[in-house]
Amino acid sequence: MKVHVPFPTLMTQTHRHPAGPWLALVALVAALVALYLPGTEGPFVLDDFVNLASSPKLLLTELSPAALADAALSSHAGPLRRPVAMLSFALNTYPEGRLDPSTIKLTNVLLHAANTVLVFLLTHSLTLRLQASQGREAPLHPRWSAVLVSALWALHPLHVSTVLYAVQRMTELAALFTFLGTLLYVRGRTHLIDGRTRTGVSLIVIGVVGCGLLAALSKENGALLPVLLIPVELIFFRLRLGPGSPRILRVAILALLSLPALALVGYLGHVWITADGPVPGRDFSVTQRLLTQPRVLSDYLGRLFWPDIDRMSLLHPGYPVSRGLLHPPTTLYAILGWAVVSGGALYAAVRGRVPALAFGVLWFLAGHLLESTVVPLELVFEHRNYLPSYGPLFALGYLLTSVPLLARIRPILYGPLLAAVVLGVAAQLQLRVGEWSSHANFYAAELARNPSSARAWTSLAQAAYLNGSYDEASDLYRRAAELEPDEVGHLVGVLRTEIAAADPPPSQALLERITVQLSQRVVSRYGAGQMVGLGMDFRDKPAWPGAALQAGERVLAKGAENPGWPTTELRAAAYVLLAELRIRQDEFPDAVQALHGALALSPDRRSARLALADLLIRQGHRREAAEELGRLRAASLSPGERIVVDRLEALIGDGAGGQQTGSVPRNGRPGGRPKPIPPAE
Repeated sequence: MKVHVPFPTLMTQTHRHPAGPWLALVALVAALVALYLPGTEGPFVLDDFVNLASSPKLLLTELSPAALADAALSSHAGPLRRPVAMLSFALNTYPEGRLDPSTIKLTNVLLHAANTVLVFLLTHSLTLRLQASQGREAPLHPRWSAVLVSALWALHPLHVSTVLYAVQRMTELAALFTFLGTLLYVRGRTHLIDGRTRTGVSLIVIGVVGCGLLAALSKENGALLPVLLIPVELIFFRLRLGPGSPRILRVAILALLSLPALALVGYLGHVWITADGPVPGRDFSVTQRLLTQPRVLSDYLGRLFWPDIDRMSLLHPGYPVSRGLLHPPTTLYAILGWAVVSGGALYAAVRGRVPALAFGVLWFLAGHLLESTVVPLELVFEHRNYLPSYGPLFALGYLLTSVPLLARIRPILYGPLLAAVVLGVAAQLQLRVGEWSSHANFYAAELARNPSSARAWTSLAQAAYLNGSYDEASDLYRRAAELEPDEVGHLVGVLRTEIAAADPPPSQALLERITVQLSQRVVSRYGAGQMVGLGMDFRDKPAWPGAALQAGERVLAKGAENPGWPTTELRAAAYVLLAELRIRQDEFPDAVQALHGALALSPDRRSARLALADLLIRQGHRREAAEELGRLRAASLSPGERIVVDRLEALIGDGAGGQQTGSVPRNGRPGGRPKPIPPAE
């Protein structure tokens, strides 16, 4: 039985003026761009430096296949190397070969606008499916429901730390292809139900396989597309097919969605079993992280439904880890709460009850399956909600526009009430974009919310250091060291500022304190990044005072000796940088020893083996150099590396030795900016 709600004005307006929702969408996109535009003048932060600012391969001056391939594969942030996202960053630098934060962030804003359009189209399609299955009209036309959901999602201030955090374009692109893949799947399934089998199958395959691959190559959580489609199928289509459709299609749909989901669950189980124990560079284990995430998800939902920017932050230092079910007690409450909610959503989905709520819960949980379970990332980051937040906001928007009880509200009040909700969200967005609009505003806001956070102080110190404000950076690093006296990375940060300032020479008391800590404690991920950054500082400047070189060598030597590094690759990098410092001081035997240390940890590091062969030739050890070059010949070398190997072999054949043979390409090139801390995620 249809329920006819007394909203003739709104419904009639929609049918008389079909362009109304589209005009509203255009206005929404324009407002979105206008609100975000001041934030494009904001600074690079955190992972932006190591993933973008310190990657010379991203600087494109030509569009040759080799340059594009180098740019696309320049990241080591994930197992798939995120080539789609990295290529998009590189294209932002063409043709000047210059990385401009404003250009990067403006592109991010435009991508957010494109995602908003996809959210509108997807919401409209899903809302039509729900209203058709329920057999009733709604207070507003489905396109107006789509406008409201799109507005809530696009203008939500929680997404500022995705859109204006430059490197999180990876998240935006993964979401774009996921939304597009979901839309194509919904359209394809609708064609199947209508009996247009060939078109339907084509759209489904393009959506799931094509868009799924592009999403995963933007960021690994794009692989969640088949998992996200399970609640879509379960709630909106229920495995129904059109008349005359072969039954094998039902089996194919089940396999297309369930097999990747099972593979993902198997992967997560493997991570949990094999990686459980203390996470390198973190203060929690994989199991403790898993216990903590129900509380984190509850906090995310709170920020979604009550968008108060005072509760939002890029950094969430000191978030309490769940060490057990009752430590803290809210751990057990959160686990039980989510068990009830997720179980209720599954039951409702199977029985066809409250479909919008069921979809909102299941989409949200599926979207957090990778980054908010056992993968050993940091505990909290708001940008993880960019895609999952669509589920709860869809449910909210659908209920506000489609529940018959809302018919009791007078039509003249209904529109203004919904507009007030959207304007309230937009007002919070404007305030938060203002915080991201400049270096000073951003860090003032972060420090105001996290005054006892050493990480907040070091983030500000790092930005001051990269801007050349060395005295300010030194003071900020010292403040962080007061908050975390056992973290050697803060002290290395102070040393970097003293060396960069070059007057006076580095403090011997500071050097002594650093070396004592390096001999007594394991090296955190942050501390490792600071030491590698110290070595990169020397690489990027051709001339340093002798006192600075000696200070850097002392710290890197003591640090490289410490076996407690978060990864062997970082420790190997420290050995390579130590060798470079020793070469600058003509300490060739000690440099050879450092390079042997790097290769013992990372035998495939070709740049270290090239440098070692070069050093051996300088010292007249031609046989040992030939052995190293023979090992390189057995590896897969780039054309540039083959040229260097040929040159060194020619020197050996000519009997050269004990003399300068020229420089060897290393892991980087001179002329860049100082290198910061490695990425947290």
